[in-house]
Amino acid sequence: MKKNTKIFGLLLCALLPFFLCAQHEVSLDGGGGISMMLYRSSAGKKQINIGYSGGFSYSFFSQNRTVAFRTGLEITSYQAALQLNSMKDAYDTRDQDGEPINFRYTINDYSENISALYLQVPLFLQFMNRGNDAVSKHRFYTNVGFKVGIPVRAELNVSSMNMTSSGYYYNYENEIFMPAFMGYGNFDVGGTTASKIKLNVSILANVELGMRWHLYNNALFLYTGLYCDYGLNNIVPAASNNSNSTGDHLINYNPEDPTAFTSNSLLFAKDEDGARMVKRIAPLAAGLRIRIGLFMEKPADKIKWARRF
Repeated sequence: MKKNTKIFGLLLCALLPFFLCAQHEVSLDGGGGISMMLYRSSAGKKQINIGYSGGFSYSFFSQNRTVAFRTGLEITSYQAALQLNSMKDAYDTRDQDGEPINFRYTINDYSENISALYLQVPLFLQFMNRGNDAVSKHRFYTNVGFKVGIPVRAELNVSSMNMTSSGYYYNYENEIFMPAFMGYGNFDVGGTTASKIKLNVSILANVELGMRWHLYNNALFLYTGLYCDYGLNNIVPAASNNSNSTGDHLINYNPEDPTAFTSNSLLFAKDEDGARMVKRIAPLAAGLRIRIGLFMEKPADKIKWARRF
């Protein structure tokens, strides 16, 4: 506790000059580009999708306007897709007669999609060059910092797929591939409609490079830049905490109704060794951001507390 208090105190002292300065900027921004999830998985092929973001921010500038601390609120969407051309799995269970079996299956043409919306709080330091007399009103800038994202909405849907299954009977040392009413053969397994899932708070590193353009009367500026958000932590919680999880495997065998297969998500499924197939997921986004900033300045000699600095 004492250590956290010291860290907070040092951070406050470091940022105090920005909060006490008389130069501020309020801005609205929007952006978009590629959006995906970084899967650390033993199976699957990731897809790149399109995402967007928008929000407002408040900046506190240093006296020479080359450094600023910026924070605010923004809404960001992430779209992710994972595909499997083919995958095999097997696990022990019992058939409808209670016989111990090893249920084996191969799926083809599997895909799942995640759509997530995050409310993010950016914490940035912005650096700008001083410029020169000819172009001092236009400056290059760099933003570096972090974002803390709170999940607002997250949905997942699994596509339909083709499956071939069989059962190995330990008592008879025999593998059978039929009949269909016992759950053995070739099946088309239905997917799932969009269902809500729980995601963790995200911590992202951010960098943005671009140009600040002077528009009007040293007060209105346009920012255009390229950005990249890189997730630092795993945003998928344990399967037991997620209502979307229907079992431990991608395809779950139901002894009471062997042809009524239920499909799970790769996010929560385990392989035949009992390990989770997806061990980590973190968001990644990159693209173009445009920001309109209204700069406000009050001379320091008119602010009582500013005369001391």
